[in-house]
Amino acid sequence: MLTTDDRDFAANDEGETPGARSCRLDAHARRYGDALKEFDKMLIGVSADERPALEARRTEIAAQASLFDKLIAAVNSGAFGAHPVDMGAGVKATLVKATSEAIEIAFKDVEGKGGTSAKKWHQVSGQDMLGYFSVLDLTTDDRLSLAAFCYSNGL
Repeated sequence: MLTTDDRDFAANDEGETPGARSCRLDAHARRYGDALKEFDKMLIGVSADERPALEARRTEIAAQASLFDKLIAAVNSGAFGAHPVDMGAGVKATLVKATSEAIEIAFKDVEGKGGTSAKKWHQVSGQDMLGYFSVLDLTTDDRLSLAAFCYSNGL
């Protein structure tokens, strides 16, 4: 289900090509690989005047993709086991498994009872993603990518 912000984001910008819109939406939905493929297709037939701006945007998305891959690797290595999120009422949530499509979250109460839930990445808010990224050991380049991510997500 699209939120109002998602609908506003999904609206075509005036003069935006279908390929550019597709790239923008793929990056917003955290499908960075798809967005990069679309940019590569667009760069083939673009004019010399348009090329620098598209290449800069592609570089920005590639950097965010790298940061996203780092997050997935950290989740799958168990790095988030030591960083559960307090959900209130004695329930803690831990990121336990991640793919390029989805994240699995384990929930446990004070007695150790609970279960898991999966979310597609596009269902995870930018604010929550920022919290996940804050657990990672980020390089200077990663922090620049995180700044671009924050900008892209209105944070």
